[in-house]
Amino acid sequence: MSSKKPISTITEKTPSKSQYFSWINNTNEGSTEQQTLANLGFFRYLYDTYGMQLDIYALDGGNLDCPRSVYGREDSERIKGKFPNGYAPCVQYAQEMGTRMGIWGWS
Repeated sequence: MSSKKPISTITEKTPSKSQYFSWINNTNEGSTEQQTLANLGFFRYLYDTYGMQLDIYALDGGNLDCPRSVYGREDSERIKGKFPNGYAPCVQYAQEMGTRMGIWGWS
C-alpha cells in the first residue's frame, strides 16, 4: 500500500472541464491538421464572441493508430501526411485561447 497522499480530492465542488473529442467528426482514419485547425477556429470564435472556454481538445486515438490497431509514431509517413507540420501549430493555436491538447486513449 502506498504511503503517498492524494494531491487533491475530487468532490461535487470541483470545477468541471469542457472537452471536445475529435472522434465526433472522424473515426479510425484520424483527423488532419487542416481539420483540427478548422475545429479549433470554431472554438476560437466561441471564445472571442461569447467567452466560452474550451479546456481540453482531445484528438482521437485514430490519429496514432490504424484500423488494425497498429500504433504509429509522430514521424511516420501516415502522420506526416495528415499533420505535415507536426502537432505544434495546433497546440500553439489551442494555447492562445487557454485550451490544452491531448490524445484520447484507453488501456
